Amino acid sequence: MHLVRTAYAVKICELTETEAYWEENLGLRLTASVIFAENGNYKRAMKISEEITSIYQRLATANPAAYEPDLAASLNNLAIRYSESGRRNEAIAPAEKAVAIRKRLASENPSAYEPYLAGSLNNLANRYSESGRRNEAIAPAEKARDIYERLATENPAAYEPNLANSFGTLGTIYVELGKPLDGAVFFKRGIETLSRLFLQSPQYFSKLMANLVWCYEKNCSSDDEFQASDLYKKIVQVLKQQSSSTAED
Repeated sequence: MHLVRTAYAVKICELTETEAYWEENLGLRLTASVIFAENGNYKRAMKISEEITSIYQRLATANPAAYEPDLAASLNNLAIRYSESGRRNEAIAPAEKAVAIRKRLASENPSAYEPYLAGSLNNLANRYSESGRRNEAIAPAEKARDIYERLATENPAAYEPNLANSFGTLGTIYVELGKPLDGAVFFKRGIETLSRLFLQSPQYFSKLMANLVWCYEKNCSSDDEFQASDLYKKIVQVLKQQSSSTAED
């Protein structure tokens, strides 16, 4: 499957390589960038992301209303690609720019852009944290969580996974600040938030749930009562079943 997706990404780049096709195929090239990154070709993914961002910057300068949403998406993606390539300090600037654009867009049209703003805030928190600026990471992580909490109240099926992930981000930040028990509280909140959807459709949410459970168990106190709860035991049981099923496949 990885080879097939990589071949698909290479074909996309070949078909859209000339300047004449760049602007109308930026979305396709962004897809290629993501595929290359998923398969460990971080340098090629980063190069494509830099090219896409440069073009969207030019387009957004000429027509902000039409292209600023795409520019924000490309900046967000570029920050992730820099991070994956080990250029963590360089990842901060595009992450901050993405937040600034989406914050302005969300103020004008909250229903359309708040979900994207939350995603960019969570991304910025991760970029701050991995660069050692962990105290600065707390504010954007909390803002992302607050947005997702409101969105999840209105549409649980769509936003509970994002909310659970944002709890995981906060947990990681507090662990890295030397506060493992505080971190465990957030990992527990993430597990509880994701539990309903995970138990309904474990095949879709096992990766996120497994990460939350691992982080929780690594950082919680030995006498934490949540580990003895029926909910937690059920989640662990289903994770084991999913792991066995994957191994057999």
